[in-house]
Amino acid sequence: MLISPSHIHTLLSSLLSSQRGPEGPHTALLILPQGQLISSAFADLDDEGEESDAGEEGEEGEGDGGVDGDGGEDEDEEPYLERPERLRLLLGLASQWNEGESQKMECELGRLHFTSISLPLNDGNTTTSNVNMNYLPAVRPPVVDRFVLVLNGTTRTGWATLSAKSEGFKKGWKA
Repeated sequence: MLISPSHIHTLLSSLLSSQRGPEGPHTALLILPQGQLISSAFADLDDEGEESDAGEEGEEGEGDGGVDGDGGEDEDEEPYLERPERLRLLLGLASQWNEGESQKMECELGRLHFTSISLPLNDGNTTTSNVNMNYLPAVRPPVVDRFVLVLNGTTRTGWATLSAKSEGFKKGWKA
């Protein structure tokens, strides 16, 4: 199966850009079950925060240093880690997920939704390699039979939204 990195990135980005704000996911990852990253997309949370704080009021609220209760909640909802550290934590959590477990996880990073995406196996090549493997030692890469889609949103992101986005990705993947 030929995989186009630009097509994957476009699909992942469409999950984020189609619904801005706290209701949609802000991070999408496509990984191998072992935790190796295939592709990722991130919403620019800094720009969204500027759009939601209109004009001078937002600037005055920042100067108060958290006196406003709503401002404190918004800060808690945003990722507290820089992108590389956040990515490492997401990859670690996702590598621990098994297909038979719940697709939903809520943690300090917000809400995580995992979706397994099966890949078609090429039976002709696997039979030949199994026969050769019995007679000659060789280093072969592991067989990749699926990917895992990881969507990360805030705690205000609805589970139904994350599930719908995952299904949308699967439809785009098959096309």
